[in-house]
Amino acid sequence: MSEPKLPEELLREVLSYCFTIPHESFCGFPTRFHAPLADARRVAGPELSHNLLLVCKRWLRVGSPLLYESIALRTSTHAQTVAILIKQNPILGRAVRQLKLFGGYGKDLHTIVKAAPNLQTVYLNMSMRSSDTITGIKRALSIMNPTRLYIEERPRKRNKKTSELRELLNANIGKWPSLKYIHYNPHYHFTSEMISALKEASTLEEVWVDALSVLSIMDDDDRQLREFLTSTSMSKLHCLGTRFQDDVIHAMEDLQYPDKVQKMMVYEDYASDGADDVPPYDPLVWDDSDDEFDDMDFAFAPAHFLFMAAILAQLQHN
Repeated sequence: MSEPKLPEELLREVLSYCFTIPHESFCGFPTRFHAPLADARRVAGPELSHNLLLVCKRWLRVGSPLLYESIALRTSTHAQTVAILIKQNPILGRAVRQLKLFGGYGKDLHTIVKAAPNLQTVYLNMSMRSSDTITGIKRALSIMNPTRLYIEERPRKRNKKTSELRELLNANIGKWPSLKYIHYNPHYHFTSEMISALKEASTLEEVWVDALSVLSIMDDDDRQLREFLTSTSMSKLHCLGTRFQDDVIHAMEDLQYPDKVQKMMVYEDYASDGADDVPPYDPLVWDDSDDEFDDMDFAFAPAHFLFMAAILAQLQHN
């Protein structure tokens, strides 16, 4: 069967192997030892993705929505380009399933989220610059309804805007009726305010959090944690960092947590490529260079969206 006679359903299935990225790879938290998105992109390099879209108009039409299933926004210029492109091509907005955010991005972020009704997974980097505005993300959070949420914050990058974003996120978590899974990055500080927010998330099924944070909140506010874990309909609390498993178990036994709660606990290692089961706890090792693999990824660079805009505009003209 020649390619022109290949049903579009099969063509889409073939192209999906080159463009689709599982949420574990796209949203996995980077550590000193592990860069999940880089692993995913080693299979099919950026040049391959580029060339596949240039094969013919049919491949571009079928493949573009697949490429836009996962979008990472790093700059306001990037967000503006994506917003324009999605407004011009609504099918691309409907294709978005995963969104990775590294800032507020003003009104453009609201435009993108509004045009993406099928958005399922959101990755939110809380480490904003003090000069950033959260107006755009405030409007975006109010209209999205993710199933899975990833939250990253680096300890040494906390400032007033980070605190405001934390409060904003906590206020919205209980308003998303489809939210089932929340992943907090290693060393994310487990607070009483966060537990209060989780209490409002009635559809929540599983949460991933640092084992050290669980130990810390048991020391600081055992009563609130106990009330939450006892009353929640959540089925699993994943504690990351197995070397602290015995500490958490013994603490819960000493504090006489119910059996139901103790059976809810799941102990897992951090993703680390086997180098170590826990990333270094010193916050100073979390440097901007940890994101270098994401920055190298062509599929999410601003230049890519400008390229796509030019190609699509030319096709529409023809």
